[in-house]
Amino acid sequence: MKRKIDFIGVGVQKSATTWVYKCLTEHPDVSPAKRKEVHYFDFYYKKGEEWYHSFFDLNDKICGEISPYYIFKPQCPELIFEYNPDIKLFVTLRHPTDRAVEQYQMEFNRGDTRLSFREAFYQDFRGIRKRGLYQEQLDRYKKFKHFKIFMYYELKENPEAFINTLYKHLGLSKFTPPSLFQTVMPVSYINRANVYPDEITEADKYYSEYYKVQKNKLFKCKEFIFKENRWIDEEEKD
Repeated sequence: MKRKIDFIGVGVQKSATTWVYKCLTEHPDVSPAKRKEVHYFDFYYKKGEEWYHSFFDLNDKICGEISPYYIFKPQCPELIFEYNPDIKLFVTLRHPTDRAVEQYQMEFNRGDTRLSFREAFYQDFRGIRKRGLYQEQLDRYKKFKHFKIFMYYELKENPEAFINTLYKHLGLSKFTPPSLFQTVMPVSYINRANVYPDEITEADKYYSEYYKVQKNKLFKCKEFIFKENRWIDEEEKD
Protein backbone atom coordinates (compact mmCIF):
# COMPACT_ATOMS: atom_id res chain seq x y z
CA MET A 1 0.00 0.00 0.00
CA LYS A 2 1.30 3.43 -0.96
CA ARG A 3 2.55 5.50 1.97
CA LYS A 4 0.23 8.35 2.94
CA ILE A 5 0.71 11.27 5.28
CA ASP A 6 -0.40 10.64 8.86
CA PHE A 7 -2.25 13.72 10.04
CA ILE A 8 -3.95 16.93 8.98
CA GLY A 9 -5.00 19.91 11.05
CA VAL A 10 -8.10 21.25 9.33
CA GLY A 11 -8.54 24.56 11.17
CA VAL A 12 -9.68 26.92 12.27
CA GLN A 13 -8.15 30.12 10.99
CA LYS A 14 -6.80 32.42 13.75
CA SER A 15 -6.58 29.66 16.37
CA ALA A 16 -2.78 29.46 16.83
CA THR A 17 -2.30 26.90 14.05
CA THR A 18 1.21 28.23 13.33
CA TRP A 19 2.23 27.66 16.96
CA VAL A 20 0.62 24.22 16.96
CA TYR A 21 2.46 23.17 13.83
CA LYS A 22 5.79 24.47 15.12
CA CYS A 23 5.36 22.43 18.31
CA LEU A 24 4.40 19.37 16.29
CA THR A 25 7.42 19.56 14.02
CA GLU A 26 9.75 19.99 16.98
CA HIS A 27 8.80 16.53 18.23
CA PRO A 28 11.67 14.12 17.42
CA ASP A 29 9.31 11.62 15.80
CA VAL A 30 7.73 14.09 13.39
CA SER A 31 9.12 14.91 9.97
CA PRO A 32 8.30 18.53 9.02
CA ALA A 33 6.60 19.31 5.73
CA LYS A 34 8.19 21.81 3.37
CA ARG A 35 5.47 24.23 4.42
CA LYS A 36 2.75 24.24 7.07
CA GLU A 37 -0.17 24.88 4.69
CA VAL A 38 -0.06 22.84 1.50
CA HIS A 39 -3.70 23.53 0.50
CA TYR A 40 -3.90 20.40 -1.61
CA PHE A 41 -7.50 19.48 -0.84
CA ASP A 42 -8.88 23.00 -1.31
CA PHE A 43 -6.85 24.69 -4.08
CA TYR A 44 -4.40 22.27 -5.69
CA TYR A 45 -6.16 18.91 -5.82
CA LYS A 46 -5.88 18.69 -9.60
CA LYS A 47 -2.09 18.66 -9.28
CA GLY A 48 -2.36 15.10 -7.98
CA GLU A 49 -1.03 12.98 -5.15
CA GLU A 50 2.54 12.93 -6.39
CA TRP A 51 2.63 16.74 -6.20
CA TYR A 52 1.11 16.62 -2.71
CA HIS A 53 3.61 14.06 -1.46
CA SER A 54 6.51 16.13 -2.76
CA PHE A 55 6.03 18.37 0.31
CA PHE A 56 6.71 15.52 2.72
CA ASP A 57 9.53 13.18 3.61
CA LEU A 58 7.58 9.93 3.73
CA ASN A 59 10.02 8.05 5.94
CA ASP A 60 9.55 6.21 9.23
CA LYS A 61 8.56 9.36 11.08
CA ILE A 62 5.03 10.67 11.02
CA CYS A 63 4.25 13.68 8.86
CA GLY A 64 1.38 15.96 8.01
CA GLU A 65 0.21 19.52 7.55
CA ILE A 66 -2.23 22.13 8.82
CA SER A 67 -4.38 23.98 6.29
CA PRO A 68 -7.07 25.95 8.15
CA TYR A 69 -9.25 26.34 5.07
CA TYR A 70 -10.00 22.59 4.98
CA ILE A 71 -12.64 22.87 7.73
CA PHE A 72 -14.43 25.63 5.83
CA LYS A 73 -14.29 24.36 2.24
CA PRO A 74 -17.22 21.94 1.70
CA GLN A 75 -15.48 19.52 -0.69
CA CYS A 76 -12.43 18.92 1.51
CA PRO A 77 -13.80 16.17 3.83
CA GLU A 78 -14.78 13.91 0.93
CA LEU A 79 -11.44 14.40 -0.80
CA ILE A 80 -9.52 13.75 2.41
CA PHE A 81 -11.59 10.63 3.13
CA GLU A 82 -10.94 9.34 -0.38
CA TYR A 83 -7.24 9.97 0.15
CA ASN A 84 -7.01 8.22 3.53
CA PRO A 85 -10.12 7.31 5.58
CA ASP A 86 -7.91 6.39 8.56
CA ILE A 87 -5.97 9.64 8.67
CA LYS A 88 -5.78 11.42 12.04
CA LEU A 89 -7.47 14.80 11.93
CA PHE A 90 -7.77 17.58 14.44
CA VAL A 91 -9.23 21.05 14.71
CA THR A 92 -8.85 23.85 17.26
CA LEU A 93 -12.00 25.89 17.78
CA ARG A 94 -11.87 29.46 19.02
CA HIS A 95 -14.72 31.60 20.31
CA PRO A 96 -16.26 32.59 16.95
CA THR A 97 -16.53 36.30 17.72
CA ASP A 98 -12.88 36.47 18.83
CA ARG A 99 -11.89 34.54 15.71
CA ALA A 100 -13.85 36.93 13.48
CA VAL A 101 -12.30 40.00 15.13
CA GLU A 102 -8.80 38.60 14.68
CA GLN A 103 -9.46 37.81 11.02
CA TYR A 104 -10.87 41.30 10.50
CA GLN A 105 -7.77 42.87 12.04
CA MET A 106 -5.56 40.77 9.76
CA GLU A 107 -7.49 41.71 6.61
CA PHE A 108 -7.56 45.38 7.61
CA ASN A 109 -3.85 45.44 8.37
CA ARG A 110 -3.09 43.93 4.98
CA GLY A 111 -5.08 46.71 3.32
CA ASP A 112 -7.58 44.22 1.91
CA THR A 113 -10.59 46.00 3.40
CA ARG A 114 -11.58 49.32 4.89
CA LEU A 115 -15.03 48.14 5.93
CA SER A 116 -16.01 48.50 9.57
CA PHE A 117 -16.13 45.26 11.54
CA ARG A 118 -19.94 45.35 11.48
CA GLU A 119 -19.97 45.79 7.69
CA ALA A 120 -17.40 43.04 7.16
CA PHE A 121 -19.30 40.70 9.48
CA TYR A 122 -22.71 41.06 7.86
CA GLN A 123 -21.32 41.15 4.34
CA ASP A 124 -19.36 38.04 5.27
CA PHE A 125 -16.16 39.46 3.85
CA ARG A 126 -13.90 36.47 3.06
CA GLY A 127 -16.08 34.21 5.18
CA ILE A 128 -15.52 36.24 8.34
CA ARG A 129 -18.99 35.38 9.71
CA LYS A 130 -19.59 31.93 8.24
CA ARG A 131 -16.22 30.61 9.36
CA GLY A 132 -17.59 30.75 12.91
CA LEU A 133 -20.55 28.48 12.10
CA TYR A 134 -18.60 25.46 13.26
CA GLN A 135 -21.48 23.01 13.54
CA GLU A 136 -22.16 22.65 9.84
CA GLN A 137 -18.44 22.39 9.16
CA LEU A 138 -17.94 19.69 11.79
CA ASP A 139 -20.93 17.73 10.51
CA ARG A 140 -19.06 17.12 7.29
CA TYR A 141 -16.31 15.29 9.21
CA LYS A 142 -18.54 12.85 11.13
CA LYS A 143 -17.45 9.84 9.08
CA PHE A 144 -13.81 10.04 10.20
CA LYS A 145 -12.81 7.65 13.01
CA HIS A 146 -9.86 9.72 14.20
CA PHE A 147 -11.11 13.29 14.45
CA LYS A 148 -10.34 15.27 17.60
CA ILE A 149 -11.70 18.66 18.63
CA PHE A 150 -9.51 21.00 20.68
CA MET A 151 -10.39 24.33 22.26
CA TYR A 152 -8.34 27.49 21.89
CA TYR A 153 -8.95 28.54 25.49
CA GLU A 154 -7.48 25.22 26.65
CA LEU A 155 -4.36 26.02 24.66
CA LYS A 156 -4.09 29.41 26.33
CA GLU A 157 -4.69 28.05 29.85
CA ASN A 158 -2.36 25.07 29.68
CA PRO A 159 -0.28 24.83 26.50
CA GLU A 160 1.73 21.84 27.73
CA ALA A 161 -1.38 19.75 28.43
CA PHE A 162 -2.85 20.86 25.11
CA ILE A 163 0.14 19.90 22.99
CA ASN A 164 0.69 16.59 24.77
CA THR A 165 -2.96 15.66 24.26
CA LEU A 166 -2.42 16.35 20.58
CA TYR A 167 0.79 14.29 20.60
CA LYS A 168 -1.15 11.40 22.14
CA HIS A 169 -3.88 11.69 19.49
CA LEU A 170 -1.19 11.34 16.83
CA GLY A 171 0.45 8.37 18.54
CA LEU A 172 3.45 10.35 19.77
CA SER A 173 5.21 10.24 23.13
CA LYS A 174 5.11 13.09 25.65
CA PHE A 175 7.53 15.86 24.84
CA THR A 176 8.26 19.45 25.79
CA PRO A 177 8.84 21.37 22.55
CA PRO A 178 11.20 24.37 22.62
CA SER A 179 8.42 26.64 21.36
CA LEU A 180 5.99 25.64 24.09
CA PHE A 181 5.88 29.04 25.82
CA GLN A 182 6.82 31.14 22.83
CA THR A 183 4.51 33.23 20.67
CA VAL A 184 5.36 32.17 17.15
CA MET A 185 3.56 35.00 15.40
CA PRO A 186 2.87 37.80 17.86
CA VAL A 187 -0.07 40.00 16.92
CA SER A 188 1.33 43.30 15.69
CA TYR A 189 -0.94 45.38 13.51
CA ILE A 190 0.45 48.58 12.03
CA ASN A 191 -2.98 49.62 10.78
CA ARG A 192 -5.13 48.29 13.61
CA ALA A 193 -8.84 48.89 13.08
CA ASN A 194 -11.26 49.86 15.82
CA VAL A 195 -13.79 47.20 16.81
CA TYR A 196 -16.39 48.66 19.15
CA PRO A 197 -18.13 46.94 22.10
CA ASP A 198 -21.59 47.12 20.49
CA GLU A 199 -20.20 45.34 17.42
CA ILE A 200 -18.82 42.57 19.64
CA THR A 201 -22.20 42.25 21.38
CA GLU A 202 -24.01 41.95 18.04
CA ALA A 203 -21.65 39.21 16.85
CA ASP A 204 -21.98 37.36 20.18
CA LYS A 205 -25.76 37.46 19.87
CA TYR A 206 -25.65 36.15 16.31
CA TYR A 207 -23.52 33.16 17.25
CA SER A 208 -25.45 32.52 20.48
CA GLU A 209 -28.68 32.06 18.55
CA TYR A 210 -26.96 29.76 16.07
CA TYR A 211 -25.59 27.42 18.74
CA LYS A 212 -28.81 27.31 20.74
CA VAL A 213 -30.50 25.92 17.63
CA GLN A 214 -27.64 23.46 17.02
CA LYS A 215 -27.24 22.31 20.62
CA ASN A 216 -28.57 18.75 20.15
CA LYS A 217 -26.36 17.94 17.20
CA LEU A 218 -22.84 16.54 16.98
CA PHE A 219 -21.12 19.45 18.66
CA LYS A 220 -23.17 20.50 21.67
CA CYS A 221 -23.56 23.97 23.08
CA LYS A 222 -22.03 22.93 26.40
CA GLU A 223 -18.67 22.60 24.66
CA PHE A 224 -18.78 26.35 24.15
CA ILE A 225 -19.05 27.49 27.76
CA PHE A 226 -16.05 29.77 27.68
CA LYS A 227 -14.46 31.73 30.46
CA GLU A 228 -16.03 34.86 29.02
CA ASN A 229 -19.57 33.48 29.57
CA ARG A 230 -20.58 35.82 26.81
CA TRP A 231 -22.98 33.88 24.69
CA ILE A 232 -24.65 31.02 26.46
CA ASP A 233 -27.28 31.42 29.17
CA GLU A 234 -26.76 29.87 32.58
CA GLU A 235 -29.84 27.67 32.16
CA GLU A 236 -28.35 26.18 29.00
CA LYS A 237 -25.54 24.52 30.94
CA ASP A 238 -25.78 20.75 31.42
